[in-house]
Parts: sequence; structure tokens; C-alpha cells
Amino acid sequence: MARLPVISGDEFVKAVAQIGFTRDRTRGSHMILIGPAGRRLTVPRHRELGRGLLRALIPDAGLTRGEFTKHWDEHITSRLNRVLSEQPSGLASELRQAQGRSLAADK
Repeated sequence: MARLPVISGDEFVKAVAQIGFTRDRTRGSHMILIGPAGRRLTVPRHRELGRGLLRALIPDAGLTRGEFTKHWDEHITSRLNRVLSEQPSGLASELRQAQGRSLAADK
């Protein structure tokens, strides 16, 4: 199984927002989220979440590791497509080729 990405707390929040989590409030350096079933999730607002912490947050959000990875990939792909649509066409094609090489290297 592929390694978990190194992401920030804010990026984790954006990824779980795809399954219905919304930010309830921020208290100090922690964000409190509410899930679709009323599940409460506290996420530290760190620049980098440790892999162990990320492994603990994923089941707390009601996800499997594979489901989280799928949502994370969708989030990154949508961000990349948004950036590519704003770039000149020559640069956009270079970035798409680089993305393809990166995805092929992961497999």
C-alpha cells in the first residue's frame, strides 16, 4: 500500500469536506469539525500532520485508508486542473506530462 501523504491540518480538512465534514469552530490551534452523522472530529492546525496522527484521524473520520487516499487524490486532481486551466497552454501540457510521469512512478 502506498505511503500516506504529508499534509497540513488545513489540507486534511479540505479532503474530508468532500464527504460532508464542515468546520464548526476553531479553538486555539485546533479545528473542530462536524460530520454528516453528527460525528465530531478535532484536527490540529499544524503545517504537517505526522503520519501516525494522520493514521489515527482517518478512522476517526469514518474512513478507511483507501477511501481517504481516493478523496485526497480527487482533491489534488481538482486543484491541479484548476491551476492548469489558468496557465498558458504550453506550460499546461508540460505540467500534465509531469503529472502523468509522477502517477506512473507511484505504481
